[in-house]
Amino acid sequence: MRTTSAHSPVPKVGAAYKVFSARGLLCLLLIQGLLPFTAPHFDLRAQRKPAQQATAAPQLTLEAISRDAGKWAGTAPTQVRWTEDGAKLHFQWNPERADRSELYELDVRTPGAVPRKVADEEKRWLSSNPGNRNRVGTLKLYAYQGDLYFHDLRAAEVPFRITVGLTPVLLDQLADRDVTDRSIEYIDDQIRRAETDRVRFRAEGSAHRAELAEFYLGMYRALGEAYVSRFDRDIVGAFADLARTGHLEVLTSAATHGYLPLLDERTVHLQLATGRRTSRELLGIEPTGIWLPECAYRPGLEELLEAHGFTHFFTDANLLATAPTRRGRQRRSPRQREWSGAALAAIAEAERPPAPPPPGATDVFSPYLVADSDVVAVARHPEVSGQVWSAAFGYPGDPAYREFHRKDARSGLRYWRVTDLTADLGAKETVNGDARPNGCLAAVNAIKAAGVVATR
Repeated sequence: MRTTSAHSPVPKVGAAYKVFSARGLLCLLLIQGLLPFTAPHFDLRAQRKPAQQATAAPQLTLEAISRDAGKWAGTAPTQVRWTEDGAKLHFQWNPERADRSELYELDVRTPGAVPRKVADEEKRWLSSNPGNRNRVGTLKLYAYQGDLYFHDLRAAEVPFRITVGLTPVLLDQLADRDVTDRSIEYIDDQIRRAETDRVRFRAEGSAHRAELAEFYLGMYRALGEAYVSRFDRDIVGAFADLARTGHLEVLTSAATHGYLPLLDERTVHLQLATGRRTSRELLGIEPTGIWLPECAYRPGLEELLEAHGFTHFFTDANLLATAPTRRGRQRRSPRQREWSGAALAAIAEAERPPAPPPPGATDVFSPYLVADSDVVAVARHPEVSGQVWSAAFGYPGDPAYREFHRKDARSGLRYWRVTDLTADLGAKETVNGDARPNGCLAAVNAIKAAGVVATR
């Protein structure tokens, strides 16, 4: 499930803001508390036109107003809501008294701004699923396959630290202008497909599949809006921002995912140097951790890693499960190495590592110093990783999850669930229940996976 912060400091609207001709808009915003009740004083008498002496002004009576009420009544905006960044207001409005109201936008950051009608093309990026707010309006909850928006956790002041691997190849792709443009085209295309499916399913009388198409429509609109408006099409910059605030550790990898144990030493040096330089140039940070390509290690590789400034690497659990271990020395930072005497002795005692497990029972949750280096090996736990990778015993094989391999013949969208791992694609059943499949189930399975970690 997704937890997002929907409450941002509301920008103050000062006296320089223009008075809108639609006074109903201003009144409604004041009443709902969306604008501070510190409006400047306006002398309406100064705006009156000089009286024309040649023609007498027509007399306004209650009977005249009653005969043409529509002429005198204004149109108030409805469905007023802030954008996620607190910079704009969206609302439905009908100032021209047309057959129906339209979506308008007001940028409160710009002095003198006036409401602007949102173009049809822009509406594609606006989410049709605003999520659920908590009672005080500080958090917004999204359910989408158990994922969490890291930025929203940080905005909600949730203390967290997450490690994620971003290979140099992936970073280059995400930063490429052509990939960025094609991402926009892809999201837009998915929105059109979902819209077409929704119309088709309704015409066929399939209300449930029409709801599923509506789910896809809202999902891709939300993703498009976040990609364009929130992250300014800069996914790499979003990761870098989280890394700079200490909420995210980014692991790099070898430049071209080279299988390091089979490469000569000179090539390994080039792979490591180029990979680390790519991460540094695109993220603006110096990665100290690396996910070895295919988790492949050979003796002596730790020396090359240390020569390039790496302090830890991730590898397969089998490597540690069969490796001989001994009570290791405490790894210390360069600053700690300068300490001495009683202070160092106290720290060494407080941070003394636990006794090693008996032979054949290596604790793969613990980091291990490799040989005589200061490089630490961290294992990928097979049971824990299997919770998210394995269709045999992990939750991707849950019968209620969407089937990845079966797609609609016209749109290519997925409307079927796993059903049974042994079932043929033609025997897969339609996703049941809520039009937003897997949301709550993903949260339950995520908690289950966390429980596996806690009990191991």
